[in-house]
Amino acid sequence: MNLRNVAFLSAVSLAIPLSGDSLTVSIEAFADPTAFTINDGSNLSLRVAELSPAPSDNASTHVLVEGLMPVEDGTQVHASPYQGIDAESGEVQDVGLLYLDLPETASLPEGSVSSPIVGVLERPGSWEDFNLNTPSTDLGGVSGDGDYDSGVLDLSLVRDGASFSGSTSYTVIDENTIELDAFTLNTDGTDSFGLSSTTLLREGDHFYGTVTNLSEGAGYDSLIFSILLTDIPDLDSDGIPDIVDDSIEAGEGLIEDWQRLEFTWVWGLTPEWGISTYMGYIYVPNLPYVYAEGTGWLFHVESADTDHLFYSWDKGWITVSENNGGFYYAYTDSVEDGEWFQFPQAG
Repeated sequence: MNLRNVAFLSAVSLAIPLSGDSLTVSIEAFADPTAFTINDGSNLSLRVAELSPAPSDNASTHVLVEGLMPVEDGTQVHASPYQGIDAESGEVQDVGLLYLDLPETASLPEGSVSSPIVGVLERPGSWEDFNLNTPSTDLGGVSGDGDYDSGVLDLSLVRDGASFSGSTSYTVIDENTIELDAFTLNTDGTDSFGLSSTTLLREGDHFYGTVTNLSEGAGYDSLIFSILLTDIPDLDSDGIPDIVDDSIEAGEGLIEDWQRLEFTWVWGLTPEWGISTYMGYIYVPNLPYVYAEGTGWLFHVESADTDHLFYSWDKGWITVSENNGGFYYAYTDSVEDGEWFQFPQAG
């Protein structure tokens, strides 16, 4: 049965208050680790961002540096990922990016991914052991809310009383990867900052990445920023942030919160029972088997966007649209041979 071939009643708009679609976004300028030396010279300007913070008992003694790449055409600013490694165990304990402003006399072949500093560098501790200077920028240090829904991340950030706003589309690649499109942040209606697209990687319960200021002529100190997504809801407490979790299961996370199941939004009363936006009271711990009070047992077969196919032990095959205010279509031999019903409404 293809749900797209089923005719439904005219849609009824449902106002659903959701609390699980807000996170914290922060954009930070890269710091200058003044006590960290990568060679005996002093002609390299270095910036660093620790994107995945090290544990409190960080034992990393070396930094693995990969090949440098210019951040944009015509610039001497080059980027290199790094990993902080415990030489005894080989464990990676922190992850970040190094940015170097190379001297004008330095150059890399076009398309090169190698550099004179590829390799392992000794490091006597975590970045917290160094004296870090954060350059003054017009953007670094902003943080605030990011509301995500349907592939759009709306940003409302602040710094020292100044407000920054904007939005960007995002694509979930998998549980560990998010792609952000290029976007613009506007501040108090006066200035705007164009920021590059980027890939965000997951580390535990947060995502990290870097963005480049696309403003023409941006100086080195205002060119590169880290971006972090934190405080991401995990309503079913399975360790996967909801923004990338396409299979949120019912459970204790339902209590006193909105939860997105595959076929409905549910307000949870207990770990077992919840109120569906269109099905009334439902019993959900045995998904895909669902018990709808007043309707009986249903088996969730498949979904197509907001349209869903169930099997009812009482009425047989039924089709449901989330936007039809609780009405569903039960049929026997064909789509045209059936009857409309409504789930008993909770409340």
